[in-house]
Amino acid sequence: MGHKRVRPGERIAMVELMMEMNSDWCLFWPFAHADHMARRVCEAANGPKPSSDYECCHSCNNNLCINKNHLRWGTKKDNAGDRKKKRNHLTVTIKFK
Repeated sequence: MGHKRVRPGERIAMVELMMEMNSDWCLFWPFAHADHMARRVCEAANGPKPSSDYECCHSCNNNLCINKNHLRWGTKKDNAGDRKKKRNHLTVTIKFK
């Protein structure tokens, strides 16, 4: 099963819809490239990315979410710190005998 194709204008319509919604729930982009849509919604909600050092951070730690209330610009360090605070990261310990 492949990804559905997005028709022209659907991305713009979805960004406009996300700007109107005010929810605490995660909202999902049903097609491929959710990370691209999250950046578009983040930009619409928070203005342009401050610099190339910034990325779209999700306060919900759900990379598929495009809820404007969950998105903000932050550095990779900010994003890693958020994941660590919420324990949404993988820690592997290897012990040798």
